[in-house]
Amino acid sequence: MANTVSDIVEESEESQNPLSALRDFLDKEKKYELSEAFDKMRLVGYALNIAYDKIRITTCDPFKINVGGIPRNSLLVMIPSNYEELPPHFTLLRVLEAADTPLSMEVQQTYFELQKKSMPELDIWTRNELQWGALDTAVLGMFYANPDNYKAVEFSSDINNFVSADRYRIYAPDEQLLDIIVNSSVPVKNRSEIGILRLTECRLTVGERVSEKVDVRISANDFMGTRTAMFGKTRLGKSNIVKLIAQSILEATDENKTEFIIDDTCIHMLKANPSKVPQELLEKLNSVKNNEYKGISCFEAALKSCLSLEDFNRHSKTILDHARTRVGQLIFDADGEYANDNPQDGNVSLRSIYANRCNVYALSKKEGTPSKSLRLNFYEQPEQSIEILRGLLEEDGRTAIYVKSFTGLEMPSLETVELIQETSEKMRAIRKLQIFWAILNKAGFDIDENELKKIAPHASHVNGFNPGINKEVRKIIHAKPETDLPKSPSTLQEMLREYELAADAINAQKELQSSSNNPLFDANDIALLRFLKPLSGSGPEMLKAYRIYHDKNASKTFDEVVDLLDRGETVILDLGNANEKVLKYYSKRMSQSVFQNQVKKFTENSLGKSYIQLYFEEAHTLFPVSSSDTTDVYHRFAKEGAKYHIGMVYSTQSPSSVSKELLAQTENFFVAHISSRDEVNALSKVNSAYEDLKEDILRAKSPGYVRMLTRSNRFVISVQAKMFGLNEEGDSNAI
Repeated sequence: MANTVSDIVEESEESQNPLSALRDFLDKEKKYELSEAFDKMRLVGYALNIAYDKIRITTCDPFKINVGGIPRNSLLVMIPSNYEELPPHFTLLRVLEAADTPLSMEVQQTYFELQKKSMPELDIWTRNELQWGALDTAVLGMFYANPDNYKAVEFSSDINNFVSADRYRIYAPDEQLLDIIVNSSVPVKNRSEIGILRLTECRLTVGERVSEKVDVRISANDFMGTRTAMFGKTRLGKSNIVKLIAQSILEATDENKTEFIIDDTCIHMLKANPSKVPQELLEKLNSVKNNEYKGISCFEAALKSCLSLEDFNRHSKTILDHARTRVGQLIFDADGEYANDNPQDGNVSLRSIYANRCNVYALSKKEGTPSKSLRLNFYEQPEQSIEILRGLLEEDGRTAIYVKSFTGLEMPSLETVELIQETSEKMRAIRKLQIFWAILNKAGFDIDENELKKIAPHASHVNGFNPGINKEVRKIIHAKPETDLPKSPSTLQEMLREYELAADAINAQKELQSSSNNPLFDANDIALLRFLKPLSGSGPEMLKAYRIYHDKNASKTFDEVVDLLDRGETVILDLGNANEKVLKYYSKRMSQSVFQNQVKKFTENSLGKSYIQLYFEEAHTLFPVSSSDTTDVYHRFAKEGAKYHIGMVYSTQSPSSVSKELLAQTENFFVAHISSRDEVNALSKVNSAYEDLKEDILRAKSPGYVRMLTRSNRFVISVQAKMFGLNEEGDSNAI
């Protein structure tokens, strides 16, 4: 009787495990075999030779036709013939290549003899002999019921044992088994569909069998605080997948869908919160601690059940913020396709679909896209401004000698100037800044003078907008006696006039000396002055076209963006058609702001459940393989990002063109067509899971057809990505 009860319990547990689908599959196969409905079976053959990492199987033409063909890289399952006596499990195989059978030479000899006789009709016995062949397969691992949780499936990348080859059968899995193979390792929480399983590029069906349509799912959790790579040639759907990932995170963190839980992390954050949540209130929350609530309304109801109305009104927002995962997303949109609707995505964009949660900052406002200004304060960031102006002037073909002298300069930052200890050296550095400001002012770059004066460095009598030029030099440049000299400049316009007069004197070859009888201006100062007021040429006038990149309030923009990211918002920086120098500036400057903020939270032990996700295109320009600067913000993203809850999604065509440090730290891969064998070899060196798929990556060029390996996946999955923005129904999703 005990055995009977034990059997009943075992059967009950097995029926609650997803692998019960395996029993159903094999029972169906047995019925087809007994009823001689062989054309309905999914049997593809038998094991010929078994090893721990590779298995050679035998198959025949009818088996192949019955299952719709066996393309390279297709997935097969190996199951013991006595499966009824064993716990449910199967070994997963990936088809690699055709292989020789022990009779291959005899078969070839037979074909040769027949072809010499003009291939007469084969008799049934000869045909039966010739239709058999063999395939080599790679062992990906084994699926079995989790020993600690009878409702779950577990996967191991090895096999614990094998017996003689005649004890196994090989099958092509049906939709239910493929779903287990593809999706069982993906966390149920925060799941979303990314596309459908596509094992081969060729869509031609073999026989009457229609290919199984299996949805492939990802979990937003796999991308939070991790690094994700997009590799492949252009126009093959990399940015489409990036949009799907960003969308999955937006969906996962939607307050009406996300999970709220008061756990130890939440309690810690509430204790550390500046609003000082009282201890007695924290004790009241114990009644709902560690309970999971789906959506904000459900969680608010739980809070109201244990808090007074006054406590709820005063502290609920703080509790809500720390009881859920917040992910701020920052997208560097080089082509404007995330911020602006476009026909390629069905006239929608990430911004328009999630208008309440996406904030756009743009260099130039576009019709139909609400946005804030994204510009640089050229006065406050002189070291970056000169780089951008250099790129813009070079792009516009401004090659005059005095222009090249101007753009060839390196401007110090305000912070660098403040750190200079030697007074005379600091005075020279300040004058260099002042002349640069005078050039900007003359070109029409507006600025709040009072704010600029507050941050302007000073040394001795060189301060604010006063160049501190000695009286002897002032007499020369103003061509006036000392008694008639105007007061020292105190406004930006007065400073501009002072330096213009100095430029005139320089152009007239007049000697201007400091009080210590040294030249007042060095070679760099003179290059600036000659650009401010050239003997011939337009000088600052040519900079007017670049005022679109300047905003006097830009310094506040970076703080605004960081604040939005902290609140779990998505920020899109629309850099469409921006100059490469401009693009690099915003990428680096914003990245530094984000990194510093996350480091600050880490040191204060206040990261909690807050994450930041960054999206970079053309990653080889930001993470070059030759970079040796270990203090660079991008290098630190690659190495330390996970510690600070910073995740990255980066795209590039060539794996070998990005930093090895970044590649080594990357957890998630999406690989489209790559045309270079060297690049594919580089990929397989970084991640050996792609070794068997190299030929497939080199040959298949269908847009949206990628080989995916996420943190949850234990092996590479071939996916046809759905199209972002289109209706979820029908095949129109696939690109």
